[in-house]
Amino acid sequence: VAVAVQAISVAEPIQSVTLRNRVAGYVRWTAAEGAAVAAGDPVVVMDDGELRSALSADELALQQARINLEKARSAETRARTELDSKRSLFAAKAATQEQVDAAAEALASAEYARRAAEVSVEQSALSLERARAEFAAATLRAPFAGLVARSAFQAGDFAPANSQIVSVVDSSRILFRAEVDEYDIGKVRTGFPATITVPALEDRSFRARVELISPSAEVVNSIAVFRDGVVVDNAELELRPGMGADVVIQVSSQ
Repeated sequence: VAVAVQAISVAEPIQSVTLRNRVAGYVRWTAAEGAAVAAGDPVVVMDDGELRSALSADELALQQARINLEKARSAETRARTELDSKRSLFAAKAATQEQVDAAAEALASAEYARRAAEVSVEQSALSLERARAEFAAATLRAPFAGLVARSAFQAGDFAPANSQIVSVVDSSRILFRAEVDEYDIGKVRTGFPATITVPALEDRSFRARVELISPSAEVVNSIAVFRDGVVVDNAELELRPGMGADVVIQVSSQ
């Protein structure tokens, strides 16, 4: 004798992500719909001509800032040496107090110039880091292995910033969300076996297991229901997102 919880559900990929562009621009290339991609593979490439130019300019700016810092440090060293010399001459009565004060003022100015040059290097480095991030973001990459869904933009299209360019889905495992009422939810535990029957595949059945249990209820037609996640291995990609199915979760047997 088996006690089961039954529900109707629709197949969902175990993972799905929509890739967006950070910067507005023209689409140079997109992966074909249905193409298999590994984690880190490019899926969309935006036109990066302006970004490449900005990156080169920021690299040159950082080089110049570092050169200016070297010059400022050398000037500070010379100013400090000059002050030490003037103090020695003053002690030997070969220099005036005014000369020592002027050398001290020159050293203070050199120190300020060196600090300003250091700040300039830090600012240039931050600007270069942003430019590199924007340049890298011109290539949208798959965060996980999966299949490319239909792209909203094609090569040559202009995409405003933060547009939904394309989606990547992982259908190697399929998720079915089964609605379970409040009277039955207490019987369900993660790891419980389940059976998925898919009418579109001639009522073929698949073995599954409960992996997710909703922590709170949703009210549907004045009835409190909980959405449990039942997962099916789908290495052969027989199940496709959007397919309807009957879900039976076995909660006990005697």
